[in-house]
Amino acid sequence: MIKTICNDIQKAIDAGAYLSALSLALTLPDICGKAKYPKNYPSSRYTKWYSEYIGKYEKFDENIYPYLSADVVYSLRNNLLHQGSLKYDNNDVKQVQNKVDKFLLYFNDDIHDGGGSMISQQTGKNNSITREYRINGLNLIFKLVHVSLSYYMENKDKFDFMNINIVDKYDRRID
Repeated sequence: MIKTICNDIQKAIDAGAYLSALSLALTLPDICGKAKYPKNYPSSRYTKWYSEYIGKYEKFDENIYPYLSADVVYSLRNNLLHQGSLKYDNNDVKQVQNKVDKFLLYFNDDIHDGGGSMISQQTGKNNSITREYRINGLNLIFKLVHVSLSYYMENKDKFDFMNINIVDKYDRRID
């Protein structure tokens, strides 16, 4: 089933349906988290699995800039799937560096363009600091798909809870 989901994500990307691809890709840590930590609550297994398999590669020591933490991705997932919003909520995020003033999600065909973060200090009356975070949605999708698919291929026996058979109109099994 994971392979079918990943294939559907690719079909959505190929068709230019980036929001559909992102929505589906953001469910992959849910599924893999269920396989790895079946007794945990959904939010716990999502963030724990993401942190272990993706998030630890997003952060480095002494990082003061925003990064794709499990809290950021889980909040983005919740906001997109439950509210139709392309942002994450600072209240959902524990890491101080990930609390931003401006968030931008964009889709660039160069999947190696992961986005970036910026901290700028405005000179003037307030001398305020602005934190901005930009994420290339296709880069995020790429990470979620490839890591989830690899995890599935190495742990197929843990996915027995996905006992769904998809058949086409001719009653042939697809997955």
